Amino acid sequence: MDHLAHINAFIAIVEEGTLHAAALKLHQTDAAISKKLSKLEASLDVILLERGHGKMKLTDVGQTYYQLCKEVTEKIANAKQLIQQVTAIPRGELKVHAVKHNADRHIMPRLKDFLKQYPEIQLTLTTSEHIPDFSRGEVDILFGIAMPILDQGDNLVRKKIGLTRDILCATPAFLAENGVPQKPKDLIALPYICHTARRPLNLISFDNGTEIQIQPFLKFDHHESLINAALQDLGYVYVKEYMVENELKSGKLVEILAKYKKAQWPIYVYYRYQAYPDPKVRAFMEYFS
Repeated sequence: MDHLAHINAFIAIVEEGTLHAAALKLHQTDAAISKKLSKLEASLDVILLERGHGKMKLTDVGQTYYQLCKEVTEKIANAKQLIQQVTAIPRGELKVHAVKHNADRHIMPRLKDFLKQYPEIQLTLTTSEHIPDFSRGEVDILFGIAMPILDQGDNLVRKKIGLTRDILCATPAFLAENGVPQKPKDLIALPYICHTARRPLNLISFDNGTEIQIQPFLKFDHHESLINAALQDLGYVYVKEYMVENELKSGKLVEILAKYKKAQWPIYVYYRYQAYPDPKVRAFMEYFS
């Protein structure tokens, strides 16, 4: 006996109310549905449904059996969906947003091989400094974000992929002309270049509790412009260390007040929680993080 088919017929009768409605739902004849119910009851040696004037009423044992069967069939359906997701070929549009530095460093060097491995993924990679909204479907994955993502719902998963910290830096030429700060309050006398998204805009804080209030000399809405201004000896900047990694290594920029070193921030990848992850999201996460 196909026990699952008989159980499905029983569940359909309960939920649809009549044999005929259950038969229509399952695209079977009334006789076939009635036969399945009778065989199921015979195999269990109980009456699950009381018949009368075309209507069906659950017995006490039938009610208990229905609830148990419903749980089991839902688990079977979930297991089937999981297998389909796991074995599905990653395909379709994948929207990834990344901090430009992390896109250039972690994604672009391996992008060709990723697309070769997953040719049916249509990737859209954006690097603007606007954080897209998961709830509006603007993005599937946020890559390399060193800040908490707020107001995006509670169902985001985040995975740590690295560490960074906030640092103050300027060019050697700027410091030679204006002097090297020895303590936080020395910053007040120097031109400060900052990002318009930094909040508070006029506050620089240190891990020892010291806070310096200073009015920015220049403000930009993009970190590349901010760093380029610093490289022109126009002032000092307060940025994530990874954004000026190459400039620090080359000596084009040097850290200011290194003894007041800031604590590290995690760098995250964010994506929306799914009980059965989208194959293309899973493929990207496994490949790049």
